[in-house]
Amino acid sequence: AKLEEAASGSLAECEGRALPERRVVYMVSGGGAQSAYLTVEGAPQAGKTPVSSLLGATLLGMGRLQKAPLPQESGTVATLVVLGVSDS
Repeated sequence: AKLEEAASGSLAECEGRALPERRVVYMVSGGGAQSAYLTVEGAPQAGKTPVSSLLGATLLGMGRLQKAPLPQESGTVATLVVLGVSDS
């Protein structure tokens, strides 16, 4: 449903949003900056994050400086912050 909403938005609404085929720079709970290239492909590949993964689904549709909870394998919940989104 989140992917359909993102796909149906106008270009102005999509500008600066984390969508498939875009690179997202993010930070998890005060750690260093990391990047993910979002894809709609099901299997994870080196340097690519599928939107079907927990991280990809959380990032999908987020904009710069937006925060969201991100469950961790340890059972804790970290805070995910988007630092930037680009087309490449």
